[in-house]
Amino acid sequence: MPFKFNKTLWELGRKIEDDTLPELNEYFECNFERNESDIFDVLDFKDPEKKIIVEVKGETLSIYSI
Repeated sequence: MPFKFNKTLWELGRKIEDDTLPELNEYFECNFERNESDIFDVLDFKDPEKKIIVEVKGETLSIYSI
């Protein structure tokens, strides 16, 4: 593994994904399932019936004052 696993950022990413899931289901008219084969999965959700795969990206913002 080329970098140290950051559990805090991973948990934040999961929360962003979980918060986004209902909106994705509504928008795509799907019932997405989490892609759970590995914590490092590249793609987050899939709907095998409609053959749609989704990757959710979330960002954090760091503000520094000088």
